[in-house]
Amino acid sequence: MKRNYNFLQRENYYIKDGSIKTISRVWNIPYSVHENFRMRYIEDSEGTRIIIHLKPVSGDLAWSIVSREISKVIPELETSGNIISRELEKKKLERENLNILKEEITSGAAKLFAFNALIGFSDFPRKLTERKSNLKKHLSKIGIKTENKRYGDYRYLSRLETDVSFYIESKSLASILPINRGYLLDYNGVFIGIDSSTESPIFLNRYRLPSSHQLVLGMTGFGKSYLVKLMLYREKIVNDTDVIIIDPMGEYGKINNFTMGKDLDLINRGINIFKPMEFMSPKENTERVISLLSLIFNLSENDKGILDAELTRFFEGNMELNSLMEAINIRNKETFNKISPIFEGSLKMFSKGESEELSGSLRINLGEVPKQLLPFYMLLSLEFVMRQKSKRRRIVVIDESHYLLDERTIVTLERYVRHARHDNISMIMVSQSANDFFKSKFSVSILENCSIHILLRHQNVSEEIVDFYHLDENLKYFIKYSAGFDGKETWGYMQIPGFRAIVKIKSSADEHEKIEGIH
Repeated sequence: MKRNYNFLQRENYYIKDGSIKTISRVWNIPYSVHENFRMRYIEDSEGTRIIIHLKPVSGDLAWSIVSREISKVIPELETSGNIISRELEKKKLERENLNILKEEITSGAAKLFAFNALIGFSDFPRKLTERKSNLKKHLSKIGIKTENKRYGDYRYLSRLETDVSFYIESKSLASILPINRGYLLDYNGVFIGIDSSTESPIFLNRYRLPSSHQLVLGMTGFGKSYLVKLMLYREKIVNDTDVIIIDPMGEYGKINNFTMGKDLDLINRGINIFKPMEFMSPKENTERVISLLSLIFNLSENDKGILDAELTRFFEGNMELNSLMEAINIRNKETFNKISPIFEGSLKMFSKGESEELSGSLRINLGEVPKQLLPFYMLLSLEFVMRQKSKRRRIVVIDESHYLLDERTIVTLERYVRHARHDNISMIMVSQSANDFFKSKFSVSILENCSIHILLRHQNVSEEIVDFYHLDENLKYFIKYSAGFDGKETWGYMQIPGFRAIVKIKSSADEHEKIEGIH
């Protein structure tokens, strides 16, 4: 027999092809596993790998296996009498879960797999034992047990396909495997792009997620706007969704033509900001109006205090606008003089005007607005959108949304984001950096209220970004140096609940023509 000179077994490890390795064998996982376990199953660190062997079990055999497990639990429950203990409660729950699993196998809703797994490590000998021990403790906390022999027996690899460790149910298997599913194919899903690791397509239906809101974040010049236009194009084709674009740079005109959207001149259009928003309390309406006023007038803290008191009375008592003007004037003439243009001067369209009801797709073009006034007109635009009622689904794009992340506007923006979820509105917020969303509890709330995240190039990948998105060193490097638009394709890191991938996003010639109007 020919001797293998590339393999050498030691007490705590083996050496193969010049690498020092060891193995732990997974030998027990609960039948039912919550999907939150997926990201915790194994660290995605250098020198760690998992080797898995799966074999589907026939329906009859699966039914027999689960029935046998139920029969093991019943005697333990029957002999326990009236004793109440944590262990007994666990047994009751186990029997309940097994009964549900048996019903699902019978109906065909679930399948059973024979499952074997080895976790392999490559490191210096003195670190291997410590790493195996730490992983064993980590996995035991979530119900996964590993066989942790002192030696790293290479022969386990050859026995993996013949030995059966345990069985696992299909939905739990999908939840616990430390890999992406390879493709995402949602009913009525919009084609996003190709998963770079598997070359599989990703079709995403935003309306099946906990929130249909989305963030597209990345540095200027790396494809954010083009990516959003492409997604709007596809969303319109697949779901015929109304598209409303708040366009501070004036660059969404071509895609607005495709969606058959109207162009709205909000600068010269009346909208009464003192008309209460129905879904907001008097206090919230007060804060909303003060946010808008503080963006165009140099309000002091004293001014804000006076307005807070009088606006609260105004909204609580359903007062007339003239009564509000008089009350502010009596309280402090200097404060009234500061904001008087909105009542009787050049800005009175924002107190006297009535919001026009508009339906269908729409672009609010703010391309001619001075930069210092953009936050005011962007927040006003969002207010205009939130006042429109529609039974149709609407996607609202807020380009350059970092203008709304300062302390004067963030509270109102966060409330709109939360309320929009219940009003057929999906928001797509486009901004220059994920770091901008870690500055306050309200901006973090916006992050958490968005189920779809696409990150393009970031010069600074902060620890907050790493922690929030659970990035390893490879993903951190990708976002910092590789993500973005190269003239033909856009590469981005995409994360939704239960799925994350580096995605390659490419438009067809027809899509490019419709988006940019270029043949």
